[in-house]
Amino acid sequence: MELPAIDEQKFLLKLSRELGQNSKKPIPDGMTWDQLKTAYLQYPPNSQARFAFAYLYLTGQRVSEALETRKSHIQVKEKYGLEYLSVDSITLKTKAIPRREIAIPMNRKDSPLVDVVVKHIEEFSSDAKVLPVTRMTLWNWLSTVSVPNVRAMDVKQRHFVEVSVRVHPHYLRHTRARILAQDFDFNHLHLMKFFGWTSPSMPNWYIQGGLDLLVSNMKAEAPDSQLSNTQTPTQIGAQKSQDSDDIDCITPVESHNSADSEVIDDEPI
Repeated sequence: MELPAIDEQKFLLKLSRELGQNSKKPIPDGMTWDQLKTAYLQYPPNSQARFAFAYLYLTGQRVSEALETRKSHIQVKEKYGLEYLSVDSITLKTKAIPRREIAIPMNRKDSPLVDVVVKHIEEFSSDAKVLPVTRMTLWNWLSTVSVPNVRAMDVKQRHFVEVSVRVHPHYLRHTRARILAQDFDFNHLHLMKFFGWTSPSMPNWYIQGGLDLLVSNMKAEAPDSQLSNTQTPTQIGAQKSQDSDDIDCITPVESHNSADSEVIDDEPI
């Protein structure tokens, strides 16, 4: 099946808005798996913030969906002999898909985060909300951590730079889509079902490499005189951006030492 072409300018504006970025600033890519683990470790052990981070990343839910999810909407199910966490997600906005099942396998490298979520909600009453807080409280919990050295695309300069990104709910959804597409080989139908998208343009973005695709297109369209300003992904970090003063860089929070028994890729978290 041939996927539709991406309207790049429209998509960039949409992505900037959802990630809370000024459209003139570099647009961050999702976190890598290693960056995700490092960010998770910076939240205090057994804290609501650590649980919220794990839950929002795993489900990829919109904030409005996550705040309305109750314990009764989450179950451990089995299919084809494999256990998975099933989240019945209800969409409150006017969407073509009013509700969907989010299926999260329990036997992959992110399974320790699934264990965190399952153990946490076991303490709730059957009708309790999973995140019984306001949108602002949730934002404040997560924003205490920043992720350094995140790859971002400087649209004006047509190259990649590195920025520091403050964690927030939609950035976790953005990261989840990136990891599912690039690390777990989700196709566009899988992504549409998981995230509740009705158009293949969003999954197409992640499947085709996201920022890599746009920079490649920009390089192809740029005059020869401008090609020297374009960096490839392998050149990230080789040259610091000259526009760093224009980027909102946030000093990373020091990691908390944890005695937890949770493990991701044999690393304690």
